[in-house]
Amino acid sequence: IPTYLICYVFVAICMMTYIKRIAFIIPAIGKSDVNEIAAPAHDAVQKDRAESLRKNVQAWVNAKKYRERDVPFSDILDELDTDIVTMRAFMKSEYGMDFRPWRNRLRLQDACEIFREHPEMKPEKVSEIVGYNDSSNFHKDFKRLTGMSASQYRKEAEMQADS
Repeated sequence: IPTYLICYVFVAICMMTYIKRIAFIIPAIGKSDVNEIAAPAHDAVQKDRAESLRKNVQAWVNAKKYRERDVPFSDILDELDTDIVTMRAFMKSEYGMDFRPWRNRLRLQDACEIFREHPEMKPEKVSEIVGYNDSSNFHKDFKRLTGMSASQYRKEAEMQADS
């Protein structure tokens, strides 16, 4: 019986420690007593983190950092002062997608703007400017976003500029 009690107390302490460590997951699972106890303080911290991350991401976008190529994701996380778990949750809640597709969408929207302002630019040059390493990926993604090839978009922008 003493061995059983010692083992039971040890397991109970481990579970309590585990619950404290994973308190941020519990809201995703559902309501529970632990959630009701931990949620108010956790929610305030999450809101502060989200607001801080929102400002950092906006500054990152305004500085057009999404154009930079070959930047490791860990460096971006450091620059935005966040961790991977928080970033993934933030991107899903704010933009409904992961970071990489979101960044590519920013790049492609930037490419569309460049084509409208400078229709004489070649698509390969624009793909370099907006941060694509591979122009074939640029062309494929551009067509998926706009429904037309980069060359077609450029020609239409050129015709609109001439009008």
